[in-house]
Amino acid sequence: MKTESTVSHAFTKSVVLGDKTPAMIRFAVPADASRLADIERFVWSAEHAASLETIRRRIDLNSAGTLVLCDKDERQYWGFYSLVPVEERDSSSLNNWDYYAKLAISEEHFRHSRRLTHMHSVSLTVADEAPRRAATMLVRVAAEYSRCANLQGATIVTRAPRYHRYSSRMEFSDYYAALANGSLQEPSFRLCMNAGGIPDGFLPDYFEDPESCNYGLVFRFPSPLQLRGVGPHKAIISVHG
Repeated sequence: MKTESTVSHAFTKSVVLGDKTPAMIRFAVPADASRLADIERFVWSAEHAASLETIRRRIDLNSAGTLVLCDKDERQYWGFYSLVPVEERDSSSLNNWDYYAKLAISEEHFRHSRRLTHMHSVSLTVADEAPRRAATMLVRVAAEYSRCANLQGATIVTRAPRYHRYSSRMEFSDYYAALANGSLQEPSFRLCMNAGGIPDGFLPDYFEDPESCNYGLVFRFPSPLQLRGVGPHKAIISVHG
């Protein structure tokens, strides 16, 4: 049965996933919260999963900050991407992921959000049964949305969950170099590359994650103007998914 979330949405983007599956990405509405919480529980450990109350609060405070991926009829929900606006002084250098998770449920923060011009995401969550390219499309549309919001580009930080296999014999700088030249493979690295990102270094102590040894991979998503050498990139988006 169709949910109440089929009301008019301010931002809706039609996309095509793997196997030519039609889908759409749109802003969340309060009626989505329980469906998104179900996906969150299956994807993340109890320690890292956002609760239903947290997801509901994010949507209530900032519905434009949660992008939902679902089928055209809104019967199947495949994933979502939670973002939060931040001030320029916060986005000029990347903070710990936990900092943005707290901002995303701060009423005081969103009371002043019209003055905030940069984006940072809280997490990317995609169901195991989602069609191919679901995560790639969410990342791509999140970067596109940041530009629609009058920003000039985006920076995405993502996990490196295979690094723990090499950490005893390889510094992360060497691991990063191996990913960049293609001699080692990392799914999250490939995800951002496939979504149009440009590798832009790495961050230590970004997200508490034993698999990544707390490192994050940084990608730039420049606007068309940036590719012509005009203007700085301003949006900061992070994928801990």
